[in-house]
Amino acid sequence: MQGSKLVSDVLTDAKIPHGRRNQVHVLADDEGILWICGLRQADRAVAGDGTIRALHCWISNNTTQ
Repeated sequence: MQGSKLVSDVLTDAKIPHGRRNQVHVLADDEGILWICGLRQADRAVAGDGTIRALHCWISNNTTQ
């Protein structure tokens, strides 16, 4: 997707209730958002044929301490 979209609009489109929006994780770097976890990835963060390095991330719901 070209252009930009507000995080709040992505959450609205995904039908995330307002009470749960503070639980959504966002991965960003100095240039901006890379991934709204589980919902949307930035175009500049997509791996392609020319990709040399990649960061593998995951979210765990493990609440054991």
